[in-house]
Amino acid sequence: MNKEIIRIACVGDSITAGFGLEDWDDSYPNQLCYLLGDKYLVNPNLGKSGSAIWHNSLLPYTSTREYSEAVHWPA
Repeated sequence: MNKEIIRIACVGDSITAGFGLEDWDDSYPNQLCYLLGDKYLVNPNLGKSGSAIWHNSLLPYTSTREYSEAVHWPA
């Protein structure tokens, strides 16, 4: 039986991480982890609020620490 863990990096912003929630268990990444089960490892949020995908933006996502962590997660 293959016991390989499938990694999922939730890339978003403070909303993805659950900003404003009283209980982090209600956040999207945590609910995703719960629904998918033990075969999956979900990283709660590797996004950067205020960043953009476009390379010519004021804060390109690809230049952030969060992007580097998403690409190399888990190292």
